Amino acid sequence: MLHRNSGVPLYIQIRHDIESRIRKGEWKPSHQIPTEEELQTIYGVSRITVQRAVIDLVRAGLLIRTPGKGTFVSNTIPEQNLLEFINFVTEEQAIEGPHRVITSGVVTGDNAVAAMLKVAPNEPIVRLERIKLSEDVPVALEVSYVPLRFAPDLLEQRLDVLNPTLSRQMGWLLRER
Repeated sequence: MLHRNSGVPLYIQIRHDIESRIRKGEWKPSHQIPTEEELQTIYGVSRITVQRAVIDLVRAGLLIRTPGKGTFVSNTIPEQNLLEFINFVTEEQAIEGPHRVITSGVVTGDNAVAAMLKVAPNEPIVRLERIKLSEDVPVALEVSYVPLRFAPDLLEQRLDVLNPTLSRQMGWLLRER
């Protein structure tokens, strides 16, 4: 489940996995997630690592902590996903640097991804998993989805510089939402 040699901090990988479970509907609104101790066992990491991931998800509005009761999936999942939250944080902190591509390929989007992209659930989608680097230090794990019909040649391009690639070579004007 965790890629210990990928260079991506474990708390970011855990945060991504928990968000993925929520967005895919595995953990529904009001669902109590496993305790920090259980998450430690599931992921094989320290309590501090688990806490850091959970705190980020609470800040992003995906989880709610109730003292004495536990941590629950928020009843209203924000439309802004965690990746946008991470991009906001890194931009606010003026973190600049390249990306390193971990995986790329064409997939069939699950229901959550298809809904966010407003495409059919079985439509082919390019999935890119990249590490954001700052001074050669991994600071974020980014997972991007682009409908294949909008970028049929995307996988033939330089994926470590996605935004300039899309804007220059494909004629797209990208903007933050």
